[in-house]
Amino acid sequence: MHQIPQDNAKRRLIEPEQLAAVADYMLSHGYGLDDIPVQLARYYYVDLDLLNDILYRAATPTAFPEYTGQDLRQVA
Repeated sequence: MHQIPQDNAKRRLIEPEQLAAVADYMLSHGYGLDDIPVQLARYYYVDLDLLNDILYRAATPTAFPEYTGQDLRQVA
């Protein structure tokens, strides 16, 4: 008996550039940070550690505002 190849096999999504592009796309279309790994795991084999690292960097502000001494005095 012949084996029929699986057409519904999942593809791998493990490259950092691919994961970053997909995460940016999904974030721009309204997906939450917690929803992205769940949705991707449905259709792809995903490197979850790498994806979580990318999502953490996306959620963390890259530049914090610089405060001068005068700004801090106004707060106190």
